[in-house]
Parts: sequence; C-alpha cells; structure tokens
Amino acid sequence: TEGGKLYDAVKPCLEKEGTLANGAKVLEAARANGLTVMHCPIAFEKGHNEISDVPYGILAGVKDGEAFLEGSWNAEICES
Repeated sequence: TEGGKLYDAVKPCLEKEGTLANGAKVLEAARANGLTVMHCPIAFEKGHNEISDVPYGILAGVKDGEAFLEGSWNAEICES
C-alpha cells in the first residue's frame, strides 16, 4: 500500500500487473461462487526473530526495514 515500507520497491510491479485490481476481481468471483475466503496478513514480532539472522532476498528488506511489524498499519490487510 502507498506509504508502506516496501511500496516503492514493488510499485512498478503492482502497477504493471494490476495486482490490487486483479486481487479484488478474484475475491469478488470467489465470494459470488460461495467460496470461503481467508485473509492471512504477514506480521512479524519486533526484532523480526521469525526471520533468519542471515536473511536474503525480500526477507532481508523486510527485516532491515522492520516491515510488517505486528500491530502496525504495515501489517494490516489493505482495501482494494
């Protein structure tokens, strides 16, 4: 979501692929067909101890940037 800690890094991909709009379409179709929809936010405790001491890839950015901290708006499910 705009303003999120990793937003600038993923914004080009989100826009190119239409991620939020496509996600909303999938949810609408699932609900229209009676499917159960489960939302599972990404959230980490302060210190991100759930992630390795030697993170790599996107998890390195998550840990270094203290992203998706439990209880913060960065870990909430966004509206699309």
